[in-house]
Amino acid sequence: YNQIPLLWKPFYYGSPIMWAMSILETSLYQGAVFEDCDASIPFSQRHCWATGDEYLKHSTSSAAQHLGVFGMFGVCLIYVAFGLLLNIRMIHKAVLNGQV
Repeated sequence: YNQIPLLWKPFYYGSPIMWAMSILETSLYQGAVFEDCDASIPFSQRHCWATGDEYLKHSTSSAAQHLGVFGMFGVCLIYVAFGLLLNIRMIHKAVLNGQV
């Protein structure tokens, strides 16, 4: 996330794929402990993540971390609702217009 240029961040936040991947990552890594990384060594001196929360802090956006899983599900539901409304509008405009 930190490598994305500022110009592209609005597209990143607008992507439903980003929200879906953030849900999957958060569900998988939240609360996890990686046994192969020694947590007693300060983070600045090690080249690994000791916990899933450290990994999430560095790999996901701050908005995704703030919202949590249920908030991200809400964002995805907004995308679904918007897509359904567009679909219904097109059906009324192009299919149910009374012309054969």
